[in-house]
Amino acid sequence: MIVTVTPNLAFDRTVVLDELKPGKVNRAKKTRVDLGGIGSRGSITVTADGAFITPALNVKVRGTVGAGDAMVAGFAQALDQSLSLTDAVKMAAAASFAAVTREGTEPVDFDTFKALLSQVKIEKVPL
Repeated sequence: MIVTVTPNLAFDRTVVLDELKPGKVNRAKKTRVDLGGIGSRGSITVTADGAFITPALNVKVRGTVGAGDAMVAGFAQALDQSLSLTDAVKMAAAASFAAVTREGTEPVDFDTFKALLSQVKIEKVPL
């Protein structure tokens, strides 16, 4: 089970749990990942192994509503598909970039997502 908690507007904390036990201490079975958008500069993902910066792509921004949610959804989808961490970071960024090309809460266009995914670059920054 993948659970995401948004403690503030800047970061989502995503953990992998065997099960969610309400009212109990829930321990993650995998390393926590912090995802954060940094606006027109792109995004940053921080793990125990290092940080990944994804510079912004040159897209026409039509709205920012849902960009963070799309980022978390892209990351969760990659984890569900057992993709590598770097592929998960790329999927998260592409989903977020695709989201800002839409107005309001329009769903991300899959063709746009695929095109942007091929353009996403990541830079690993050791901690």
